[in-house]
Amino acid sequence: RKYCRVALRSIAIVFVDEQAHAAYAKDVSKVGMGFYSPVNLLPRTFVRIWVPGRSLLRVRVSRCRRLGERCFQCGGLFEAAIKL
Repeated sequence: RKYCRVALRSIAIVFVDEQAHAAYAKDVSKVGMGFYSPVNLLPRTFVRIWVPGRSLLRVRVSRCRRLGERCFQCGGLFEAAIKL
């Protein structure tokens, strides 16, 4: 890894194809973030993530691993911040 990750631990909303899903932000670095999602996200998929107090972020999913029923650990790289 190039950059140190910092724990974020906050609720989040993941928008996949204009559909909103409740999620949980895990950690963040200069170039990306980790989060838990209730839906499986394929690598190279673009999603938008909103975390309270932050801008709406466009993230390209780089990994997604199933942890349990309706629980996926995902990671992605930031593409651009989207202004609300």
